[in-house]
Amino acid sequence: MTRLSVSIVFAALLANCSSNPATSLDAAPEPNPDAAATETISLVGALEITGLPVHDVWSYTDDATSKQYALLSAANAGLRVIDISVRSAPVEVGSLSGAELVATDVKTWRNYAYTIGEGQGVMGAIVDLANPAAPVVVGNFANAHNLFVSDGGYLFASAPGLRIYDLNGDPTQPSEVYSDSDCQGHDVSIVGQRLYDFAGDCGTRIFDIANPASPQLLGTIVDESLLHHSGWPSEDGKHLFLCDELASPTQDDIAVWDIADLASPQRVGSYSDANAFVHNLYVVGNYAYVSYYRAGFRVFDVSDPAQIRLVDEYDTDPTMSGPGFGGNFGVYPFSEDGVILASDEGNGLFLFAFDGQ
Repeated sequence: MTRLSVSIVFAALLANCSSNPATSLDAAPEPNPDAAATETISLVGALEITGLPVHDVWSYTDDATSKQYALLSAANAGLRVIDISVRSAPVEVGSLSGAELVATDVKTWRNYAYTIGEGQGVMGAIVDLANPAAPVVVGNFANAHNLFVSDGGYLFASAPGLRIYDLNGDPTQPSEVYSDSDCQGHDVSIVGQRLYDFAGDCGTRIFDIANPASPQLLGTIVDESLLHHSGWPSEDGKHLFLCDELASPTQDDIAVWDIADLASPQRVGSYSDANAFVHNLYVVGNYAYVSYYRAGFRVFDVSDPAQIRLVDEYDTDPTMSGPGFGGNFGVYPFSEDGVILASDEGNGLFLFAFDGQ
């Protein structure tokens, strides 16, 4: 596939690689040359941030100004708030230092950001973003490995175990309404009234959370060939895409499960790249948007879940290759205008468009 040459903000990232994985367990082949010519990624903007351990990325929109901001979690270097209202010229407007918080994951609700981080003694942090140029820590909660915040104002924290907090009363003082330590936990995703608990040693548990204080277990995917790291369902909720962050060259990176019958989920497809580690995946419409570490940002056509197909990719760090960490850590594909945010561990923030949307 011929790629559109795009001028980017910093010269070190002008090279855009195009080696792509396939459904075999061998080295990844090129994207399908017969694929629709419109299924392409284009770079919209970028902000170079080097020297920091950049991790996940999420979005925050200021209701007062309608401006959208990217939130970059930078581990022991804190949090960065980046104005992306001008897509081609993102600019950092606010930050919190590592002395104020440690952030490897971040999610938002109302005018607050909720972060968690790795390290002994680290607490989850609550950040008031009412003034994005001057974010301030206004509260704390028990730390976790990963978190998600539902539209209804409940925070779900994973590892160790699973904990659910109600943010509706006072967002600065989350009230724990549920916990269990049945599983080690790892990541959680919330879509509608479903909780997808990627629980590591327990497989993947799927709950009905119509009442978040009393989740009802609907079904469990047990597959010992996978590290149940993270995932996301198809738009119709009938399939689940599971990512194995540590898949070996002979294992699948992404496993596709038919969950139409939660009493009897069936594995129906997979995707593998022996030369890269997968990280996180989100589905919007017929496409999955995937942070694929050293392979970069990748987009898959998942309209046929049993035969997912790589349609394009963008290497956010051409200096890195092969299985391992580094490169594209996080992705956020939910902006109203379709702009996709991607974080690179060594290079900062990227903004992409994908014209298959």
